Amino acid sequence: MAKNTLKDRAAAAAALTRIADFLDVPIAAFYEVPPGANGAAAADPDRQAEIRELIRQFQRLHDPRARGRCLAYVRRLADEAGGTAPHKPGSEGAATSGLGGS
Repeated sequence: MAKNTLKDRAAAAAALTRIADFLDVPIAAFYEVPPGANGAAAADPDRQAEIRELIRQFQRLHDPRARGRCLAYVRRLADEAGGTAPHKPGSEGAATSGLGGS
């Protein structure tokens, strides 16, 4: 089990920021917020569960080529569905190497 040092927390925060940026969601999307807490509307719990599951499964892909195919597939589906966050050219390497490890 990882130690809960300041360095570990900073690394975890940086990784979470990269994931949120890549998914084009606010970091708050990864935290469960009770309805009406601090005046914030509750996020869709089904969507949050799907995002967490997608991240868990993506992290299991150790082959960079497999991660690239997975990302290409998800991007293609999002583009076909008219997703609001277009693919950022040149982001393939950072996205595939920074999230799932290798």
